[in-house]
Amino acid sequence: MIEASIARRYARALIALAAESSNIETPGGDSVERIGRDLATAAASIQRSPELADVLFNPHYGAGQRHRTLEQVARFLALSPLVANLLLLLSDRGRLAALGQVDREYRRLADEQSGRTRAQITSATALSDEQTSSIRTSLEHLTSMLVQVETSVDASILGGIIAQVGNISYDGSLQSQLNRLRAELKRGTA
Repeated sequence: MIEASIARRYARALIALAAESSNIETPGGDSVERIGRDLATAAASIQRSPELADVLFNPHYGAGQRHRTLEQVARFLALSPLVANLLLLLSDRGRLAALGQVDREYRRLADEQSGRTRAQITSATALSDEQTSSIRTSLEHLTSMLVQVETSVDASILGGIIAQVGNISYDGSLQSQLNRLRAELKRGTA
């Protein structure tokens, strides 16, 4: 819970700075979207590279080495100065492990500001573009928000779909329906 609270504070500060930066009429002002992309890129890069994670989280490496490494990563990935500074700040405060949570919270706040939400759609087989679009339209009608859909396949649900929108789950999977039927039959025979 404490890490979520910390991540929320950093994400709020970052989105405020990004919004302020994008409102300044200077070339190179960082937009909320660019900061979000850079933040996600940084978090994914650290997560995918065991060698990088070792340098950043192993206490055998000093703060100076971590700083130099983060500066090199920021240059290599062409991260915005705001994200590069956030990485250094999180490292200085021993909170770099919270970067993934900061990224998720930042995306949530950015979505909230722009009137959109994300939906994770799980189906037993891959959905066509037409099916995905139809589901998106239905979810937009239900939520009264723009919906950005991410899809995944899980054969264990047997059929139908499960739509996770924020903290609300719409479970129309065949597996779930069979489980409900099984429970009803058990209650009826008890």
